[in-house]
Amino acid sequence: MDKQLTRKYDDLIDYLNGFQKVGVACSGGVDSTFLAHACVHALGPEKVIILFGDSKLQSSELRRSIEERLVSELGKAVQVKKVAVDPFSHASFVKNR
Repeated sequence: MDKQLTRKYDDLIDYLNGFQKVGVACSGGVDSTFLAHACVHALGPEKVIILFGDSKLQSSELRRSIEERLVSELGKAVQVKKVAVDPFSHASFVKNR
């Protein structure tokens, strides 16, 4: 890895070490999954809770696949908590504004 990227990652790990426990809102995308990995690296899996949005915008198969992948990549000691998300209950979302 590039020295500058290594330094930035080390700075992130140092920052995360300042917390006793963290919750990470994780969509399964690259950014949130990277942050979840960094949190597990810094604190250990038992001190990380993944908050996974359970939304009708994704099929149940896709949600299950993402959740299984997160547990597989981050370890079984990481708690994954589903958070119900209903974007259709927000008028601005429905109106696409």
